[in-house]
Amino acid sequence: MNLCIETQHFADTKVPVHSLLPDTRLDRALAPTRVLVVDDDPLCRSLVARTVARAGFHTDTARDGEEGWSALRTTEYDLLITDNEMPRLDGIRMIRRLRAFAHGPPCILMTGNPPEPDSPLRTILHPGTVLPKPFTCLALMEEVFSLLMRGA
Repeated sequence: MNLCIETQHFADTKVPVHSLLPDTRLDRALAPTRVLVVDDDPLCRSLVARTVARAGFHTDTARDGEEGWSALRTTEYDLLITDNEMPRLDGIRMIRRLRAFAHGPPCILMTGNPPEPDSPLRTILHPGTVLPKPFTCLALMEEVFSLLMRGA
C-alpha cells in the first residue's frame, strides 16, 4: 500500500517545497543537513527521500530497520524519517535502540496506526513526532522543517 498520497510528480517539481513554508529561521535550519529515510516500501522510500532532497537536504536511504540502524551507527544524521512496520527491525525498535545508544537526532515515525497522545511512544520519539499515513508531501516537509527549526 502506497501510504504517501502525493504523486511522484510533486517530488520532481522545480518548485522548492520550503518556499511554501515561510519562516525567518529557515536558512539556519537548512544549513548542511543530513537526513536518513528508512522504509521497506521502495516507492514511499523514494518519494520521501526525493521530496526531502528537493528541499535541499542531503538524503540517505535504508530498506529496513536493520539497514537503517547500521547507517545510524556509522553516519551522523540531523533527522531520521522512518516507517514503523518493516521486516527485521521495525521503526519503533530502531528508535529505541538509537535512544538507548545515544540520544540521536529528532525522528519522524511514519505510521498508519498512530499512538494515542498520552502514549509512552511519544516520550521515546522526543525529540520527534508521528506522521500518520496517508500524508501529503507538504505535511511531511512541515514536520521536517518544524523539527529542524526547533534546534536552530
